[in-house]
Amino acid sequence: MFQHAPDKGSSSSRITRLNRHSGLLVVALVFLALALLYSVASPIFEASDEMHHYEFVKYVADGRGLPIQSPPPATSPARQEGSQPPLYYFLGAALTFWIDTGKITHLYQVNPHAAAGQPDSDGNKNMVVHTQKEDFPYRGVALAVHLIRLLSTALGLVTIAATYFIFLELWPGHKHLATASAAFVALVPGFLFIASAVNNDNLVTATSSLALLAMVRLLKGIRIWRNVILLGILAGAGALSKVSGVAILPFALGCLAFVAYRWRDRRLFLAGAALVVGLSFAIAGWWFIRNVRLYGDILGTERMLDIAGRRWPPISIWQLIQSEQEGLRWSFWGVFGGFNVVADEWLYRLFDALGIFATIGLVVFMLKGLWRQLDRAGLLLLGTWFLVVLAGVLRWSQMALASQGRLLYPAMPAVAIMFVLGLTSYRTWVPLRVARLVTGTASLSLLAIALVVPFAFIMPAYRKPALLSPAQIPSNLQEVRIAYGRQIELIGFEPLDDDRGPGDTLQLTLYWRSLAKMDADYSIFVHILGRDQDVLGGEDRYPGGGTFPTSQWQPGDIIRDRFRIRLKRDAALPTLARVEVGLYQLVDMERLPAVDPRGTSISTPVVARFPVRDHRPSVGAGTVRWRFDDQMGIVDFTMDNDDLSPGGVLRGTITWEALAAPSKDYTIFVQIVDPRGEVGPNGLVAQWDAQPQQGSYPTSFWRPGEASSEPFLLRLPSDLPPRTYRLIAGLYDAESGGRLPVGNDDHVLLREYVKG
Repeated sequence: MFQHAPDKGSSSSRITRLNRHSGLLVVALVFLALALLYSVASPIFEASDEMHHYEFVKYVADGRGLPIQSPPPATSPARQEGSQPPLYYFLGAALTFWIDTGKITHLYQVNPHAAAGQPDSDGNKNMVVHTQKEDFPYRGVALAVHLIRLLSTALGLVTIAATYFIFLELWPGHKHLATASAAFVALVPGFLFIASAVNNDNLVTATSSLALLAMVRLLKGIRIWRNVILLGILAGAGALSKVSGVAILPFALGCLAFVAYRWRDRRLFLAGAALVVGLSFAIAGWWFIRNVRLYGDILGTERMLDIAGRRWPPISIWQLIQSEQEGLRWSFWGVFGGFNVVADEWLYRLFDALGIFATIGLVVFMLKGLWRQLDRAGLLLLGTWFLVVLAGVLRWSQMALASQGRLLYPAMPAVAIMFVLGLTSYRTWVPLRVARLVTGTASLSLLAIALVVPFAFIMPAYRKPALLSPAQIPSNLQEVRIAYGRQIELIGFEPLDDDRGPGDTLQLTLYWRSLAKMDADYSIFVHILGRDQDVLGGEDRYPGGGTFPTSQWQPGDIIRDRFRIRLKRDAALPTLARVEVGLYQLVDMERLPAVDPRGTSISTPVVARFPVRDHRPSVGAGTVRWRFDDQMGIVDFTMDNDDLSPGGVLRGTITWEALAAPSKDYTIFVQIVDPRGEVGPNGLVAQWDAQPQQGSYPTSFWRPGEASSEPFLLRLPSDLPPRTYRLIAGLYDAESGGRLPVGNDDHVLLREYVKG
């Protein structure tokens, strides 16, 4: 009834088998080397949720059984990962139970300012604080983590091998293309990163890949009952690997039904389905029973969502695709760390270009009927599995903030094979030389990127700042010499670029010196304040971008600390922003007292000022009506009222423009005067004085052409007698009292009033 394929190479020597699949062996060795590189590049607990995955492993390794998930906030140490199926953690515990890793509360020191899930964050990439205890040769916790990472790498090798053999089942004899499919899996940076981390995605991806291989062989009638038994085992293992692994069972049953229908053999389906379900339930059934008894939920996902947090408000699939498809796509190729370390954007654009090339080729592959050369049922199986996995990811992302490309890795064999088939089709409709260039460029690009990523993006995110000598401090440093708590000194900062507008990024580079040995880990705050104490931006973190807490400093250490702070877009402009810098201890939020070089206490250490300007043309700019020493000019003048009633209030607005860069901080004055000097002291009836923008934007920071409208208010005396009065205005230097000349005078006449 079935055409059983021969057991190829069953009598061949091992050397012959290796030669037969030498391409796969090369890919496996390259992947192993790259995975070890990624593991070394990423410090322990810096991969996505790695600390919580390891906490689950340790919980089991310590003989405590499985975590029981209580409602928040009383959760297990493994947080939401404690709700995961346990097979990966059993394997990890079996590898590491013999290692003395100490108490679970001493595994790591959390970075309290960690920017998890914030790819655009500056600094604070590290989830935990790292010490020399993690260095090679590994011991304790570091040894346990790296051993489990090796388990993940081994599971990655399983996925690569499964992809290779799936392709050979679909298109026998094309080992070079099967090798290319395996290489695609091995060279995707995101897959390499997860395969070098403690993460149960590796197990569910491996079991899914093996299940796909078994199903493809089942469709071809190869060793029917052996593959049926294997599917039952893999369906159970997949369900114990991750919640998404439960999809293997119904998919396997669907495949079995298709085979039985094709061969018109109902008994095959009934017996095969009973075997698959029975084996999978024997392996994983206890887990589902436990979930129902503990949580009333067969999968345990409701408690997981309670702990991890639900997406709110809920969104539709279409809204999800519109808002997060780029993040999902990019993270498939590789977003690293705690989903906060990204590559340069052009790399993702290159990945997109490769994907577009492959998709176009795949469409041509289907339209030209090239798919007929493959096992069509197997190809349909892969495409359907990809859609099932994608639908599961979208559904889960509707419930939780989890739009991460790694969740698509269970479909990695399908993606890799479709990618290679797409590139292969170019050989049929473009010159062979061009086709080879396309496929060669794609392969070399993936290899080059996979090699570059650890050195260019992952390692720098966690690199501690280099210690500087006094001679390495820049000569143009803006010195401030503020000492905090007699323990640490802010030497100064590099000169700031004064061309800043709303939404721009401030580059601030500080230089610190340790004055004494510090036992505490102090947090640095940098606050950017505008008008009326409006916070324009800021950041709190440990020194060195979060990587070098003060307890690790030695007296005399000097470091450079860079900040990139984005200014908010809706700031009141223009304004002179003030940069406040201080230190505090997080446990009590108490700031370290600051003193200047003279020993004077500073309540609010303002270390720098810079202008924030509106880059749009000034609204009040126009023809200059009066010029003050060719530095400032009045371009407009309006009055809200002209009522000189006793006790009244005169209101108006003067628009000033900088004709050149003003040399000083000038104060505006507007006065009502009696030209005969009979009313008020020396003829002064009422006066209004202020620096521009209520003092928030001094004129010494103005650029030529900048303009600002300044409203003024004059309160008139209640006994104002009938007279002729003049409204005058001008500018003066507050330090010297000297007025800026305008023509032959030191003020301008705005208006004259005759009060009868």
